[in-house]
Amino acid sequence: MSREALGFSRVLYEEAARDYRRRVKLSDDMLYRLCRQHPSHRDPAAVHAKLSLIGRSYMTRLETLLESNDAQSGNLNRWSEFLLRNARAIDSILAEAGTIRGPLTPEALTDVARLHGRLVRLLKSRIMRNSRPHMREKTPTSFVSKYLHFHNPVVPIYDSWASAGARNHRLLRSALDTLGEAPQGVDADYWRFLRMFWCVYQQAGAALGQTPSVRHLDRYLLAVRAQVLV
Repeated sequence: MSREALGFSRVLYEEAARDYRRRVKLSDDMLYRLCRQHPSHRDPAAVHAKLSLIGRSYMTRLETLLESNDAQSGNLNRWSEFLLRNARAIDSILAEAGTIRGPLTPEALTDVARLHGRLVRLLKSRIMRNSRPHMREKTPTSFVSKYLHFHNPVVPIYDSWASAGARNHRLLRSALDTLGEAPQGVDADYWRFLRMFWCVYQQAGAALGQTPSVRHLDRYLLAVRAQVLV
């Protein structure tokens, strides 16, 4: 297994973008449309649909963050009920997230991180409630990044695969230091990822001569991870 970090590869990025368009874009477009047409969290059917499709399609392990429930889709229903009860707070976070526009900047990524942190803390309060100690360490970091992304596509997606790809990318120290230390209230894992993502985002923009797609960069990071494992 090679451990050598990879520099930005336009060829690999374009391959990842083509693969995305061929395999994933249609399903993503359906999720973007769902979130665009049903942004509120007051309709039980819309909330259940978004949680089910995003939470399960993107392997966020959302349902495993609660104590197991023997009923079919029991934990998904419990999450749906929680979002419905907290619709005002969640809609406020998503409305603020919706004002963030690309191209991304350090200021925009800081705003993303703060909003992500607010939603993580809200969902974490549900995990903490009546949970056994071993469950309380679990965090919805990945789910929240993906949930925010489908409500606003400029939000970078975080999971273990994307993070591994970013760590295996040759990062520019000058760019890495731009975001610096984590602001108060942000999720530490997501902030570490955003610092690396910002480096790759800048490298991609310079190499491509245009603003890179956040979703294409996510697929690119998966490809980087796969290449390092070869």
